[in-house]
Amino acid sequence: MASYALVETALARMHGADAEAQKGAFRGRMKHLQRLGLPLGEKPGKGKRMDYSDEQIWQLALALELSEFGVDPTTIVEMISAYWSLMFGPNLQDQAEAKARTGSVLAISVALMSAGWCPVAERMPGLLSLKWIKEDELANVLAKKNTRRIIVIDTWRMIHELNDHLKKQASK
Repeated sequence: MASYALVETALARMHGADAEAQKGAFRGRMKHLQRLGLPLGEKPGKGKRMDYSDEQIWQLALALELSEFGVDPTTIVEMISAYWSLMFGPNLQDQAEAKARTGSVLAISVALMSAGWCPVAERMPGLLSLKWIKEDELANVLAKKNTRRIIVIDTWRMIHELNDHLKKQASK
């Protein structure tokens, strides 16, 4: 469990945002994700303190990783909402418990630009498929017909870097 302030600061540092950037654009991004429904679950009232669970922190971390690729925030929240309990949550828990890199990455096949005129996936525009794969399978995934581009996120590294930032901020 961690406070919003601790989580925001750790995520900001993880994404290279100094204190000034954290107060501006980064905080704006975080507030926008909150308005859209992240993290999932219980919402604090105005002025009420809430401690975030590991899963809620991971949801925000994953959302920010996807933001780095330019995925629309509404699509990010829809994707995390739809796949959290069946896919993201259990896999990220496994990654968190692993002491060493697992070699497993999140691979998302995308068509972000063309989603507007070629709606293959109408529910989450631009996201064609998502799955956890082994790093050595990336070439095979790209070799498949109609798979020219994928977003790859090393979720083990994401979680463990986040944990390092959380520990560092908590010790201040």
